[in-house]
Amino acid sequence: MKRFLRYVVVCLMLGVITTVAVAWGCAFWTDVYDGSLTRVIQPSESDAYEWFFDVRRQPGSASINLWCILLVKVGSDEVAPAIPTTVPPGFPTWNQGWPHESQVSWYGSQLARAQEARGWPWLAMWCEHFTYFEQTAEELRSNPTFMTYRTLPYRGFALKPIARPIRPAITRVLPLGIIWTGFAINTIFYAAILAILWVLWSSPFVVRRIIRRKRGLCIKCGYDLRGTSGGGSGGGCPECGWGRGPVVAASQLGKKGVR
Repeated sequence: MKRFLRYVVVCLMLGVITTVAVAWGCAFWTDVYDGSLTRVIQPSESDAYEWFFDVRRQPGSASINLWCILLVKVGSDEVAPAIPTTVPPGFPTWNQGWPHESQVSWYGSQLARAQEARGWPWLAMWCEHFTYFEQTAEELRSNPTFMTYRTLPYRGFALKPIARPIRPAITRVLPLGIIWTGFAINTIFYAAILAILWVLWSSPFVVRRIIRRKRGLCIKCGYDLRGTSGGGSGGGCPECGWGRGPVVAASQLGKKGVR
């Protein structure tokens, strides 16, 4: 029973490692912006703002890009209305809520951020990031063709930007947040696959040991034990020593003062 429990624990640990590796692989190799697009515009609970978000999906990846658009003009000496905090309806169920204070930043009249989820067959890990221009508004007006971006990750680790043909470079973010339902399902899924592979790999050796035992052969090397007395010296195989218990000489027993 203990051996079986150890086997289950090892498979689950390997399943966790595989789940993380697959999610990070999807983040590194998959460009989610090549996936299918759904775009939604909805009013918020505040008449001064409007939610605008798009959802992109493809196998192993999904992303939510969210903008909170200010609908009223605010002068330089005026305070903008409070930003709505409730998540707009229609969001994917894996979203982790908005906003996170570490990501709040304005660009013009829009509050923009993105969440990404990775994993297969279920989305298992997520991250949030805010990407902004490193130039000031004046620098962009004077030289609009020269734009560089900076990505601030939340629950993620930003990698070096990757250049794409025609389109601007993007920054890959390895997710660190966990989507518990998808993470648990993927872990069990990969653990089951690893268990099946282990059974398929070890079953020929198990069958071979059973056949050798029935034929009276050593289950390790196949030596014929039928002609030996008691299975060889010490009860084991005289050829390879398998199954042989420790043999203690009588002289050694006397030295130890056996009573």
